[in-house]
Amino acid sequence: MSEPENTRQQSKVLEKGLWGMTRPMMLEQALVLSIPMTDLFFLSRVSDDSAAAVGAITPILYFAFTCLWVVAFAGSSLTSQRMGNNDYAQAETTIGVYGFWLMLLSVLATALVYFGGPFVATAMGLPGAILFDAITYLQITAWMVGVWGFHSLTHSILTVYGQPHWNLVANGAYFISNVVGNSCVVFGLFGVPMYGLVGVAWVSVGSSLLGVIVAYLAIFYKLKFRIVWQSVRRDFRRHSVQLRRIALPSIVEPLSFDGQMIMLSAIVAVGGATDLAARAYTFNTFMALLIVTVAISTATEVMVAQHVGAKRFEAANAQLHQSLRAAFFGTGVIGVIFTLLAPQIMALYTTEASILAMAWWYFGLSFLAEPGRTVNIIVGNSLRGTGDGWFISVVGMLFSWGIAVPLAWFLAIHLDMGLIGVLISAALDEGCRSLFYYGRWRKGHWKHKNAIVREEASAIA
Repeated sequence: MSEPENTRQQSKVLEKGLWGMTRPMMLEQALVLSIPMTDLFFLSRVSDDSAAAVGAITPILYFAFTCLWVVAFAGSSLTSQRMGNNDYAQAETTIGVYGFWLMLLSVLATALVYFGGPFVATAMGLPGAILFDAITYLQITAWMVGVWGFHSLTHSILTVYGQPHWNLVANGAYFISNVVGNSCVVFGLFGVPMYGLVGVAWVSVGSSLLGVIVAYLAIFYKLKFRIVWQSVRRDFRRHSVQLRRIALPSIVEPLSFDGQMIMLSAIVAVGGATDLAARAYTFNTFMALLIVTVAISTATEVMVAQHVGAKRFEAANAQLHQSLRAAFFGTGVIGVIFTLLAPQIMALYTTEASILAMAWWYFGLSFLAEPGRTVNIIVGNSLRGTGDGWFISVVGMLFSWGIAVPLAWFLAIHLDMGLIGVLISAALDEGCRSLFYYGRWRKGHWKHKNAIVREEASAIA
């Protein structure tokens, strides 16, 4: 790739700006995050127990996905920093290195979910029928976890090269095939036998594979970047060290959070199948707010990393604050609408009177957690992407296990508040944690911890 081409490619992400990058990402996230919602809708047509089972063990799948996502996140952050420094040869080598680690971890994550998932589900104390459905679903969707490793790689490559619309196309194929497939196996369309939960699980595996194939075709035919494998072998250790420096602190807090979600599911399970189903319906509905937050966060992480790689620190700071304002507005509008329409939305999932009666409380408390969650995602990812991740990772872990889980247990079980207690603890956890995350950004340590600065300092030394 020649120098002029590099310069044009480097500017593509920043020229598009937040809205240009976020618009296709928001549509893409709408598709991706609506898939768990549509799966839950189809499962609720099978039974509330099936929906409760999948809702309870979903954090196990997220736990495995987090291991993969962190590597892709760290790799894309390093690649963006190289691009910001206009070093495209090293950017392509970085892709080769973190691509290797992603493929290896995909195999390990699949085995972890297939063999270890049932033990975790059993330890959560799920009721008999729900436990059986949970284990069945886990051992099928373990294969989807392996596919997610490839998805993380293709998604990160298309994003850092300023081509998020191809992620939209790939996930559009994923979404459409998922909805059509679920309609067939749940309602028996086109003469397909009604396979219920087992069918929904296998449809998820096949649909995710189709999305990856579409993304790989886009990369192969549209980007045409070239990885020099000789450079990958030569610089493998150096890039792996930089990858580890971002990935290790980045993985601590998300994995801790996923472990926290597993514990909260176990706490909710004490209240029985009704509370489990209500939590699944509430959690998956409010994932729609993540459409805004995750899309903005993904674009922000790439743009901030490129600014930092070019040592434009004021521009990086301005970008983060612009992103926060946009995310607050988007999540605020959606959250208010959801809360006002809580009973009507919940009625799409279930006819259980006790769940419908509490819908406003469930949605209202979930909405209270959103401002803190927005800050934690956007600021947290920007800090990790610039190499300043250890502080917030430790803080996040301490909040999860020192505040959120004990408080949830005290409110839900000791005070017999059930799911309401769990939602209150989540809102307090997210809100308090966000103060520490934003305070860390304001201190500006991230200006001196990125890969470019560290390598320049090492060269001088």
